[in-house]
Amino acid sequence: MKFLLNSTTFYPAVGGLENVAMDIALEFIQAGHEVKVVTLIPHASKDEFPFEIHRTPSLGSYLRLIRWADISLHFNVTVKGMLPYLVLRAPLVISHQSPIMKTFKKKYKLWLAKQNTYSKYWL
Repeated sequence: MKFLLNSTTFYPAVGGLENVAMDIALEFIQAGHEVKVVTLIPHASKDEFPFEIHRTPSLGSYLRLIRWADISLHFNVTVKGMLPYLVLRAPLVISHQSPIMKTFKKKYKLWLAKQNTYSKYWL
């Protein structure tokens, strides 16, 4: 399978979310799957990983990556990151590590996640 992992933060940043995304990417590769990672963290030097890392991709590149993947795993919900999936009706799994607060913005993010989670395209 072809997996696209979306992580707002990734190597060289360090932390729990970065480690979870890295571990899952490496496990998918070890299991024989194709993996690409999308992140908003820039990095000047060349990445030495067994998968591609796309840092701050353009909208067109991001849409091509979503279409390339059989399924995407999105770490932490962002409204900006979710909209292309809703428009393209692409399969998506969300892993949200932070508590969701009950502000309007947070409620909207939760609503977006539920719309995609319960859609027939996800099943």
